[in-house]
Amino acid sequence: MTLDLEALVLASGGHASPADGVSLMEAVSDFAGEPWSNGPSCTSRVIAAYARGLNDWLDDDERQQLKGFIPRLVGTAKPDLELGRAFACADAAVRVFAPLALAAAGLREEAAKLGALRSVDHESAGSARVAAQSAESAARSAASTSEWSTAESIRLAAESARSAALSVASAERSAATSAESAAESAARLAGRSAESTQAAVRLAGQSAESARSATFELLDRLIAAGS
Repeated sequence: MTLDLEALVLASGGHASPADGVSLMEAVSDFAGEPWSNGPSCTSRVIAAYARGLNDWLDDDERQQLKGFIPRLVGTAKPDLELGRAFACADAAVRVFAPLALAAAGLREEAAKLGALRSVDHESAGSARVAAQSAESAARSAASTSEWSTAESIRLAAESARSAALSVASAERSAATSAESAAESAARLAGRSAESTQAAVRLAGQSAESARSATFELLDRLIAAGS
């Protein structure tokens, strides 16, 4: 079966067949002529891990913006690029997603500290992880003394920073062990950081456009790494 990409409406979750619904990665498997699955072999495992997360937590309208990535996800399975992609996920989580969440929650100093870090790679990972953990701690402390109206946004910012720190740790583990599962974990955790960021921004009553754009820009960056 070949899906009509124009008429396609992406849905969250996994599906036994197109009759039950179609997720982003299932659409990629169909487009590539592979057996129906949520993890087609033609796509980078790191990219697929990040993309599956986006597919499931973006709202219905935002999810449809992923359709344009379907052809581009085919042919991205290049094992030698996976570690670099894992660090790209960690980098976005620490220097982009978490700062957006922290700034929205009013923790501008913590946001600035993360945003000013050097790009996250194997050498800088340790300091980036510690900085993200420090930001999480500061956010949780601030949430504990804030009124409910602002505390929830701050807690979401803390979750974004926590996921960012864990994403870095997973990328570090992938570098140390060459474990594909660790690289995929870095991508999934970056997606969680992005999810918490968008929720924090919205709860703070601010436009989520920057957070949403950053989410799609990382997917672009991961795909472009192999071009």
